[in-house]
Amino acid sequence: MIYSTRRGEQSVRRQAGAATLIVTVVLLALLTVTVLVVSQNVSLELRTSANINRDKEALAVAQGAAEYGAVIYLADRSITSNSLTVPITTSGAPATYTVSENSGVITVAGQGRSTDLSANKTVFEDYGIFAEGAFGDVPPLMAGGTFPPGGTFSIIANPNGGGNGVPASAWAQDATGNGSWQTCQLDEYLNTSVSGVFDEQSDGYRVCSDCSCGAAEKLCDGNSVTDGRDCDDIVDATESCLPDTFENLFNRNVVDLSASSGYSGTACVDNDVKNDDGSVVPSTTPSAYLTENAVRIDDCDDLNSASGEQEFIDTNGFPLLWYNPADVSSDCVLHHQVGSYEKPVVLVTTSETVRINAGAEFYGILFILDCSLVDYNDTNCPISVTPTITANGGARLYGSMIVSENVSLPTGGMSLIWAPGVLEAVTNNEDGWEGLARRAGSWRDYN
Repeated sequence: MIYSTRRGEQSVRRQAGAATLIVTVVLLALLTVTVLVVSQNVSLELRTSANINRDKEALAVAQGAAEYGAVIYLADRSITSNSLTVPITTSGAPATYTVSENSGVITVAGQGRSTDLSANKTVFEDYGIFAEGAFGDVPPLMAGGTFPPGGTFSIIANPNGGGNGVPASAWAQDATGNGSWQTCQLDEYLNTSVSGVFDEQSDGYRVCSDCSCGAAEKLCDGNSVTDGRDCDDIVDATESCLPDTFENLFNRNVVDLSASSGYSGTACVDNDVKNDDGSVVPSTTPSAYLTENAVRIDDCDDLNSASGEQEFIDTNGFPLLWYNPADVSSDCVLHHQVGSYEKPVVLVTTSETVRINAGAEFYGILFILDCSLVDYNDTNCPISVTPTITANGGARLYGSMIVSENVSLPTGGMSLIWAPGVLEAVTNNEDGWEGLARRAGSWRDYN
């Protein structure tokens, strides 16, 4: 039999072409499937990404609503819910917040939606209310500079001001002085009453109009101790740094001016006020803080009333008052009763002279602030002004007197009396000096 070589070659070529065609078809099919799968995955990823973005958008709106609700509730306890629109780029996203309180725990819930209304998110966080000040631990006298006791100046000590069971009458940079000054304990002070008449307060504290340390068993007195550093219950810091008194009282990081020309302050190496996470609280100036938070008064005469009940104090609620005269030589004179045991005040004044007349009573904290801390290099405030305190017989201050820098020798007769109820009333005032503290681990996106 004879075979044709040409015919065999054609058969082989036809078989190879068929195989190539099959492989090509298979590859095209696989490529088509791959494209479809990739397209589906890309589409799924795009949808997933869009959903995630809308979810994040709703979460951010809900968190913003919760933060806003906490701030509003702190300012006004009667506002426990509201609806608002949170700006998102050029459009807005609807949001609501609600606030509830149970056994002192405040729960703020924020609900937010995305701008296309397709995503919803609700977050919860618990807070506790705290008083920003710690006035209950303030001694009867604090001075960032020198405060030489003199005259018939009496200080009734905080029995735990230096620690549990350790009395503290004064905290000063330098307490060197002379005269018939003295310091004693509250019970010793009360036991000297001649009339035996006391005005007992709701917490049991007794206000006395004729008590003194004079006949008591004095912790220290100017007849035997002329240098305050020799008195155990006077904390003297001549050899070390004293924190800024304004910063210490109001828990605000005060701008340090100690390096400024002509300023006599002492700077601490690390005197920053810090948050719980260790971050430094932004600095401010006493002027900026007082402008924002204090009630400005035109004259200290506005405070004087025979009854001690000032209408604007009752209606305003926030008991921080500021007398910053255009001329620091304008005296701040207290004639009668300022504040009361139940409604004490914090009076900050930059007057060069503070005069407390005979029989006057002050309830709260009297803060004598160096005017250079408020109007540094201002023509109305000479550099290194040294405030003067004068007091006539029988003047009494229940709470604390604080001086930011140096003060001249006090004259006349005055008693600084530790009154825990007064300081606690200022600290726990419902309408001021309060903050919301987040409870660690309380944030959640479920109820």
